[in-house]
Amino acid sequence: MRLLPVSFAAVVCGALLSACVTASGVSENTTDKHVVSNVRTKIDTSVAVNKDCTFKVLPHVAVIHAPAHGTIDSAHEKVSIGDTPIAKRKPECASGRVDGVASYYISKPGYVGPDRVTIRHSFGDGSHVIYDTVNISVSNK
Repeated sequence: MRLLPVSFAAVVCGALLSACVTASGVSENTTDKHVVSNVRTKIDTSVAVNKDCTFKVLPHVAVIHAPAHGTIDSAHEKVSIGDTPIAKRKPECASGRVDGVASYYISKPGYVGPDRVTIRHSFGDGSHVIYDTVNISVSNK
């Protein structure tokens, strides 16, 4: 039952702000992405780095709310730190690449319109959790 209050805090937080952190170590981010119909597109990345910008731990990634009009797959790969929120907090890390997880979206063939996915990222012992909600705009071009 401990997850219910944490999940509730994340939902309330996400409804009030596009990004925030609760006292329990849960943060919520919302981003918008444009993709082309039926083309596999990277929509989210997750990394964990040490103070010196080196690899720390591979994040655990899970889809919490699946897209209604497409699919998500995640892959362990080298991820550019510059493509993550870490780059804003640690500009000195922005040019680096470390092992991480990239999440890719592909729409159903011919689908055009909005879609949405929520991805949960947890790190190490799970004391820090991030919920990324991606609002996806699918078009023909």
